Amino acid sequence: MLAVCLFSLDSRNAWGRDAFDSDYVDCPASMRLPAVADLAVTRQDDADELRISWRALDADQVAALGDALRYRAQITAVVESRGHARRTRAVPLGADGMTIDELPLGTELAVSVALTGETYVLSDIATATFGSLMAAPHFCAPFYSGQEPVPRVTGAAQPAAGHFYYLGFGPTFRKSVPAGDQAWFRVGLAHGSVVDLDRADFAQYRLRVERAGAGDVAGFDAATIAGTFFPQVADGLFAPGPHAYYSFPGSLFAEDGTYTLTAWAEDAAGTRISPERSETVHIASAATGASPFVTVDLWEGWTDDCGERQQVPRVSSPCETGAALSAVQKLNYALVRDCNALLAAKAVLDPRGQALDTWRANNPIDAWTGITIQSPGVSRYGRVVKLDLRRSRTRQLGGTIPAALGYLTQLQELELQGNQLGGTIPAELGNLALLNELNLARNQLRGAIPPELGDLALLRELNLQSNRLGGAIPPELGDLALLNELNLQSNQLSGTIPAELGNLARLAVLDLQGNQLSGTIPAELGNLVTWLFKLDLSDNQLSGTIPAELSNLAQLNELDLQGNQLSGTIPAELGNMTDLSFLFLQDNRLSGTIPPELGNMALLNELWLGDNRLSGAIPPELGGLSSLGSLWLDNNQLSGSIPAALGNLTRLVWLDLSDNRLSGSIPAALGNLADLEELLLHGNALNGAIPPELGNLTQLLWLDLQDNQLSGSIPAALGNLAAQQLERLYLADNQLSGCIPAALRGWAQEHRNDLNRLNLNYCP
Repeated sequence: MLAVCLFSLDSRNAWGRDAFDSDYVDCPASMRLPAVADLAVTRQDDADELRISWRALDADQVAALGDALRYRAQITAVVESRGHARRTRAVPLGADGMTIDELPLGTELAVSVALTGETYVLSDIATATFGSLMAAPHFCAPFYSGQEPVPRVTGAAQPAAGHFYYLGFGPTFRKSVPAGDQAWFRVGLAHGSVVDLDRADFAQYRLRVERAGAGDVAGFDAATIAGTFFPQVADGLFAPGPHAYYSFPGSLFAEDGTYTLTAWAEDAAGTRISPERSETVHIASAATGASPFVTVDLWEGWTDDCGERQQVPRVSSPCETGAALSAVQKLNYALVRDCNALLAAKAVLDPRGQALDTWRANNPIDAWTGITIQSPGVSRYGRVVKLDLRRSRTRQLGGTIPAALGYLTQLQELELQGNQLGGTIPAELGNLALLNELNLARNQLRGAIPPELGDLALLRELNLQSNRLGGAIPPELGDLALLNELNLQSNQLSGTIPAELGNLARLAVLDLQGNQLSGTIPAELGNLVTWLFKLDLSDNQLSGTIPAELSNLAQLNELDLQGNQLSGTIPAELGNMTDLSFLFLQDNRLSGTIPPELGNMALLNELWLGDNRLSGAIPPELGGLSSLGSLWLDNNQLSGSIPAALGNLTRLVWLDLSDNRLSGSIPAALGNLADLEELLLHGNALNGAIPPELGNLTQLLWLDLQDNQLSGSIPAALGNLAAQQLERLYLADNQLSGCIPAALRGWAQEHRNDLNRLNLNYCP
């Protein structure tokens, strides 16, 4: 009997009241436990990551659950924030903490923790709130007053993107430069959205300067930049806060070269409250007394990203003269450039002019298909932050991916999947420094994957599956420290799997299935211990052994290595992967015995080891895999008898032991497999009688016992299967005698079978 549980919560925080309601409604009242004790929430080094801890349950509390629920009980945490999808994670009983990352920044978080069963809450709910965390700062866009010299910028007149401002030197700021320094360099910092500074506890930025190949710049020790919140600046233009700048004396850049500036936000105690953000500049000397020449990577031109007013004339364009932008939007030249870039991209993406017919200079940009403009609450004039032209949102695009998309420097999501785009992936997409999702799946893209994609430091999803991409996987992809999903399946990629992919500490999905990859599986993939949920390297040309280091992947749910040329033995260490649900190793060249340690995988649902060179007996320990739904051991060199313990696999749907060297009788215990749909035992040396208990398998669709040494009569109980689900029955090439059950006479005329090859009459 289940009774609705009413939980008493702190009235000051009602979030936890409904946190579990969508998934957990009822609980056994007699088994209800107190809330987990000493709940604490702390921030990790990465700003979007929380550590949730509590006092572990003792043995008496766990025992109170009873045998029926103990192994389905777990500790579940729900993290909520207003306006964002909630996050849920569960850990086993006895754990005393968990880490949850990729949480929204700049908002209050509510954490609810309880002991849960399969469908119900077993304890009171403990709750806690945690203050806001901040996104990485950005470097503000270029700004020059009319009195200041313009630095020399190499390359095109308007290169792709960038975020520096106040470059060069001028009399307005000379007072901040030590005597004798005629040149200075100024950098501005800001956050891209208005945040509640009291809640975020922002106090300052910290800035680090490094010279390429030489480390930190001498005389500069991570300067502190106190931030100020400017709701408005000159001429009423909006400036997101916090907003600050720092002026460098020119002497710090005495040596020409490439410099990297890295910034982060801190609270009053000096604790980091944001991820880092970096930019690169090249500085070259000029004549004595003149400004140095400054070349800024990804320079964006004359923009307002930090609310600064532009001081240069603009070239007329369709987006400035037409109705695509409002009068207010036209004041933001960065948005004007976005608009022009999209118009330039249109002819390349949609050469027939059918899918993007809304992209016109006389049509408001807010009405253009697939375009999302940054919310006015984030930036007064906004920027293009999302481009969603997947097949489900527009008619199919049939052109190529234009390099002009690299000008959309505030783009966070680019989705072009499900079209007929050809050509190559432009290297210019590597300029989209704020991109967190890039999905180009299911197109006809060719050529190599640009290594420049490794520059997308904020990327969380990279999906290039189902194209015609070739060449090697760039090792630079191993630099994508925030990447959560890497899907390159169903292409024509060759070469080896880069060991650098083992650096992707936040990776949850790595799918390289269906390519032409060769070489060995890098042991470094075993470093992905925190988040990796799915590893699919199937249908390639990989060789060598299975690295035992893969057993370190404690969170792994699916390991698929089928369809390669892997050799050696199956590592016994794989039995330590107790969270694994799917293990696919078939169609390789694996040898040796099946490790009995695989019987420790209590959650395993599918075990496919067929089409290898495995030998020895089937371990009876496999009978302990209580969650197993399919067991494929076919086409190996297995010997010995079929363990009766396999009859304990009551959830089994498919059992294929065919084409081995198995002997002995068929265990009557297989008749316990009430959910079994396929039982394939052909091509062995099985003897003895067919167990009448097989007639209990009322869900059976396919029974294949042919090509063995079975003897005796066909059990009348098999005739019961004809009135159930049976579609295929193969018994030939044995030593059967007697008569065929009469119940199979009419059935045989409509279904696949080999009964006519038995040379036996039907029973009367």
